[in-house]
Amino acid sequence: MGKASAVVAFFAGMIAAWYWFRSTRISIHPSKGKTESGQTTFVMMKWIDSVMETSSSVSELNARAAGWTAISVFASGLSTLLNSY
Repeated sequence: MGKASAVVAFFAGMIAAWYWFRSTRISIHPSKGKTESGQTTFVMMKWIDSVMETSSSVSELNARAAGWTAISVFASGLSTLLNSY
């Protein structure tokens, strides 16, 4: 049983690492359009919107990664307890 929980901990850790990695690969991409004079407010609004969307995506990935990390830590601790007796 201890070895099974160690395997679960390993795979949960790998999944968590994948989510953490994916969250670092998201970048901001505001729409690129022609701007004429007087449209600086519109351009800034597009940047702000893009930052908010990116932040939301990163937050979602980080939440999933944190959940998988918690599973990995729990399974690792369980494995340690089961193997010590």
